[in-house]
Amino acid sequence: MTANDSHNPNTPECGYAVTIGTFDGVHRGHLRVLDTLRKAAAQRGLRPLAITFDSHPLTVIAPERTPPAIMSTDRKIELLRNEGVDYQLIDFTPMTARMSASGWMRVLHDYQNVKCIVIGFDNTFGHDGRSLSPDDYIRIGAEIGIDVVVAGRIDGISSSAIRRAIGAGEIEKANEMLSEPFTLDGTVVEGDHIGRSLGVPTANLRLSSPDNRLLPPCGVYASETLLPDGRILTSLTDIGRRPTLRNPNPELRIETHIPGFDGDLYGKRIEVKLLRPMRPEMKFDSLDALKKQLHDDIRLRMEN
Repeated sequence: MTANDSHNPNTPECGYAVTIGTFDGVHRGHLRVLDTLRKAAAQRGLRPLAITFDSHPLTVIAPERTPPAIMSTDRKIELLRNEGVDYQLIDFTPMTARMSASGWMRVLHDYQNVKCIVIGFDNTFGHDGRSLSPDDYIRIGAEIGIDVVVAGRIDGISSSAIRRAIGAGEIEKANEMLSEPFTLDGTVVEGDHIGRSLGVPTANLRLSSPDNRLLPPCGVYASETLLPDGRILTSLTDIGRRPTLRNPNPELRIETHIPGFDGDLYGKRIEVKLLRPMRPEMKFDSLDALKKQLHDDIRLRMEN
């Protein structure tokens, strides 16, 4: 278990209350766990700490079953910090995968002064975790000297359910489960200026943590864009392969138009928050037809 990054420079004398998980999406179920963690820490005079991973554990355990990530690691850490908890980002390695639940607890107790662990109703850790019940974790913790607290459940909310909704283009359904609208964050890079030539300039987004990121079906989405100066502006975002341009090897692009915005975003980080689908990706007979549709999209977005 190797620390990759942390926001807890020194182990406090009072000790930690911790929770362990992937926290992909930092959804409403995760918020319930984090709220329980803060309360459990406060009741025991401890500091709350969320331990999470630099990549999904399945990348080591069963790479072929690794799900696409709902959000970048940077965004996940940002949201954890916003919840008022320390965080520790660790490398999930084959050695980590071989650790049992009791092994985790002993390491945390002996080396990080952990006195309380909060688990979700379906949260497990340790290679034997799937065979353990919450009562088993409570029993093992008591043997080691760690209180184990089980957070309440929110039915129907999970990272898997959110991935299914986004994969089906059901952005509004996914957003009801998330703690914020489904967000694509990254750096604005140079494009080929076709949008500008059509009177619809776009910010071309290069995703943070681009590998194995979850994206909805190709199409145009109503969105809001968080700019580096903190403004959140109405926008619409096209995710697609630009079939009208007849590119023989089209790469997937994420292009966001911010009506009325005139500024230089190249090289800067932005966050694009998808709100709902507007239309699927379409192939047009000409650039003029595409231009007309884009302006229709903008008008519709500004009205809704």
